[in-house]
Amino acid sequence: MKIRQTSKALALALALALVVTMLPVTAVGQSIDDEQQPVSEALRQRVLEQRERKITQEQREAAADRLAEQQAAVAEQIEAGEISASALTTPVPGGVPDYHTYPNWAYTPPLRKFVDTLPGVGPANANNLGQFVSVAHPDTITYPGSDYYEIELVEYTEQMHSDLPPTTLRGYRQTNFGTDAGGANTIPPDPVHYLGPMIFAEKDRPVRVKFTNSLPTGEGGDLFIPVDTSVMGAGEGPTGELYTQNRASLHLHGGRTPWISDGTPHQ
Repeated sequence: MKIRQTSKALALALALALVVTMLPVTAVGQSIDDEQQPVSEALRQRVLEQRERKITQEQREAAADRLAEQQAAVAEQIEAGEISASALTTPVPGGVPDYHTYPNWAYTPPLRKFVDTLPGVGPANANNLGQFVSVAHPDTITYPGSDYYEIELVEYTEQMHSDLPPTTLRGYRQTNFGTDAGGANTIPPDPVHYLGPMIFAEKDRPVRVKFTNSLPTGEGGDLFIPVDTSVMGAGEGPTGELYTQNRASLHLHGGRTPWISDGTPHQ
């Protein structure tokens, strides 16, 4: 009898505790919702105001004045010997930037936005700078039943913006001719362009690629940007000589390949 009364009392106590516990949670939840509503509305209004805001000529002139003040402050730091004079005198591009005492973005000139259209795929979709993503044309004769490409790595120049001179780049281009509809290799390769050439592969059809490193040798093969010689594959080799800077390593992404073919500088 005592056990039954104890059980009933315990059940009643647990029920009361559950009700009491739920009351504050509901109240707190309501208070949070009440506080969040005006915050969300204020945020929405601020976003709408930013969308409708237009930059005025006065704001542009104020921004130009701030830029002039920053440049004057940099000139004072150079005069005081706090930073290198090459921070302002190094031409862009070219020269030897002072990467160690001044931020790299200082060598990037102000560029206008959205003045050049995006390059498309193929010569027919070139932008106003003549840029387009080149397309590789398959040779289907040399290795019957597969698409064959000969691709070389070269150093070239391409204008990347209307306000910039041509930039020195390293990239790939096709060297062999593609097969035409009549079964002859008469389709000339596209010229070298940034991010090209694009290879269109088909499921269940093999693709064979012969890569050739055609970068300059000797001092001409050295990179035109600073090189970190402390990373793997750079700097001093096992014989004590420095590794050359005209080497290249290919890497496949997006293919269903085993881990051994994932690609490293040693594979």
